[in-house]
Amino acid sequence: MGACGNLPPELAEKVLADGDADFVAFGRPLTADPEIGRKLREGRPADVRPSTRCNQLCTGNAFFGKALGCAVNPEVGFEGTRKIERADKPKQIAIIGAGPAGLEAARVAALRGHTVEVFDKNRYLGGVLWPAATPVFKRAVLPAASVRNLENPPLALVPVSTIGEALQALFER
Repeated sequence: MGACGNLPPELAEKVLADGDADFVAFGRPLTADPEIGRKLREGRPADVRPSTRCNQLCTGNAFFGKALGCAVNPEVGFEGTRKIERADKPKQIAIIGAGPAGLEAARVAALRGHTVEVFDKNRYLGGVLWPAATPVFKRAVLPAASVRNLENPPLALVPVSTIGEALQALFER
């Protein structure tokens, strides 16, 4: 059996293919995306929500005897009680900031049937994930998070220079 702090799926496949282990285990990746096994089996690795290896709400909470949580998966621990349902009256939603929290808010709003635009001063997604990805072992998180958050469900990214510019664009419509 092979288990590692945050075993990337590609390495897990290699370990199995090379015969170095008969079984591999996912810990934090499974917490970040409980559907990782199904997505990999279906050949959809780009759809996997990656763990950022922040250790804040998973191992951090466990260390202090608190309930399991996850910085990239707010549904952890609430799978049976939190459900994303369609809104009775879809609205136009503006999210200012394309960091992890803004993108999650946009994702949930879009899944609820709202039309969503994400405004950010950068022409790329990720916000604070960029400086957090300075360690080499965390760099793979950025492209996966960026692509997944824009494509599923589809979201529009509107580059702006300031929050004022974002608000002005909204009010001029």
